[in-house]
Amino acid sequence: SMSLLDASCIRVIAESVGIAQVSDEVAEALAPDVEYRLRDIVQEALKFMRHGRRETLTCDDINFALRARSCDPLYGYSGTDPPRFCRAKGTQDVYYLDDAELNLADLMAVPLPSMPRPPRFTAHWLAVSGVQPDVTENPTSAEALAAAQPARAAASKRKRGGGNGGGDELNGDEALLGQAKQVLWAEQQVWLEKLFEIIRASKPAAPQPAPPQPAGGGGGAAMEVVGEGAAAPATSHPGGEAAVAASRAAGISLDSSAERAEAEAAQRRDAEAEGGHEAALGSALRSVAREPSMHAYAPYLCQFVESEVQRNLQCLPMLFALMRLVRAMLVCLEIT
Repeated sequence: SMSLLDASCIRVIAESVGIAQVSDEVAEALAPDVEYRLRDIVQEALKFMRHGRRETLTCDDINFALRARSCDPLYGYSGTDPPRFCRAKGTQDVYYLDDAELNLADLMAVPLPSMPRPPRFTAHWLAVSGVQPDVTENPTSAEALAAAQPARAAASKRKRGGGNGGGDELNGDEALLGQAKQVLWAEQQVWLEKLFEIIRASKPAAPQPAPPQPAGGGGGAAMEVVGEGAAAPATSHPGGEAAVAASRAAGISLDSSAERAEAEAAQRRDAEAEGGHEAALGSALRSVAREPSMHAYAPYLCQFVESEVQRNLQCLPMLFALMRLVRAMLVCLEIT
């Protein structure tokens, strides 16, 4: 049989708690139930051990398992050191706890520990006019520098391009992540970069220089020589020869009409792009105003607004976009 407890073990356990007379039938009936409950407690204790990322089962794990099963814990077996079992001499499977013998007189001679201080509350200034006073409750300058060393090391590591998932060049300013208190995840950095790109797109593109006009130009169509003395229009027209003749009769050059068509097409493309950018900008600003975790982005947004205002003092569209961003930040309840 696979049973670990038999009737003799049940009788020994019963005698240890003061029950002397236990019949064989009762002991055999109790043995499977006791073994089942022991296995249940041990399996529950192993769960606490795995959650604690340990490989040694301790007495605290057993006590936690007993509490989870609404049982009283075992007192007298707590401690971080595991119990040490020694094999009894002359036996193969009998073990006992190696408990050191203590002299009661020595224990009585040990002085009692001092009484703990009662709790009390005091008030002190954390900062006065932005300067931290040098009092006992506040950390010293050396302690503040020691606490800032890990953050500075992480910031310098990010500047060198290590361990941040490629997001160390946020907003083109390498010092942006090092100056902020909040460190963003890679997904948050991607979202912030996309927001900055949408806002920067509000800045109009620089105008392209006009192409040089041919010298000695007249009202007719530009011609180029093809072969021996053969002339053909330099620009093609969808209307063919009839459109060429009609344009010449009206005194309109094909070059100017093509330029007007291209200008109109460019205006339509610009209007469509502006409408798409306005929709994207509105969606991004609504996300800023409603995002529950926007407090983590606040230092980055403030740094972005400050740097872009200094760079675009003469660009009204960009300044209007930055003002809308600031308004969305003021509307957001998560940014205080």
